[in-house]
Amino acid sequence: MNFEHIIQELHFAEIDFILIGGVCAALHGASITTYDIDFLYRNSEENNQKILDFLLTVNASHRGQAGKVILPDIKQLNKGGQFLFKTDLGEIDMLSFIGNTNKVYYEYDYYIQNKLVDEIEILNSKICMLSLDGLIGSKQVANRKKDELHLLHLKALKDQENQ
Repeated sequence: MNFEHIIQELHFAEIDFILIGGVCAALHGASITTYDIDFLYRNSEENNQKILDFLLTVNASHRGQAGKVILPDIKQLNKGGQFLFKTDLGEIDMLSFIGNTNKVYYEYDYYIQNKLVDEIEILNSKICMLSLDGLIGSKQVANRKKDELHLLHLKALKDQENQ
């Protein structure tokens, strides 16, 4: 999977997104293996239409549907949620919020307004990704068992950064 190509295609589609998850962690220096790429998207009608157009061009369908092919649709994106797609480019996860089962969640604008993003350049495209603090906070809010080891690693990177 070519993560850089996916990021560049989203940028060219003028989609408002923040890179999150394992690829973001790796760009911060974490030695994390991941098989998908995760984005937090701005949940607005205009942005969601751009996302849908992009997803349709890469033949996206929802993952984990027991052999059923379920295509993305604008109503789903406008409603928001956490969507896991299989595409011609690889597995892409699109989230309108980062949260947990206790209904604590944060949307795109929270991270932008609180300056929890870094701007980076990938293949001549400037994009936003969660800062190390933003990424640590997102893993803490998600509160998933699978993130515990990653969280320790990210905190160690933060400690190194502060020295």
